[in-house]
Amino acid sequence: MNILWIQPNGILALTSIFDDSEPAAHASLLQERGDIPADWILAATNVEWEETGWRHESHRWNGTQIFVDLDAAKVETKSRLREQRAPLLIAQDIKFMEALEKGNDIAAISAEKQRLRDITKLTDAAEITLGDLKLLSY
Repeated sequence: MNILWIQPNGILALTSIFDDSEPAAHASLLQERGDIPADWILAATNVEWEETGWRHESHRWNGTQIFVDLDAAKVETKSRLREQRAPLLIAQDIKFMEALEKGNDIAAISAEKQRLRDITKLTDAAEITLGDLKLLSY
């Protein structure tokens, strides 16, 4: 048995019950004891949370089911891409400096750096889906 909570920031949380407690009473007890903050809202009981591959911050509750919010997934994807990009940009910066020192052409390096910067813009495409976001990578 699970209890679904909505935090003040909209992020969902799930509490699992491993005994025969009545869910609403168990939820009240958790808040009375301070185990769950008083400003969290009890949204539902006996809810299943299927693994989607997205962080909890990207999930929302529509009153009947948990779903992945596209806008939140875009933010999560941008964050993931920026983490992946950081070492790649550092490597390009090194190549750039080496090319400058040797007097070599830097156009290809500059173009690659711009490509690395621009990939996060792909998340803003109007027709992008959750599946598309999952596939974005460097």
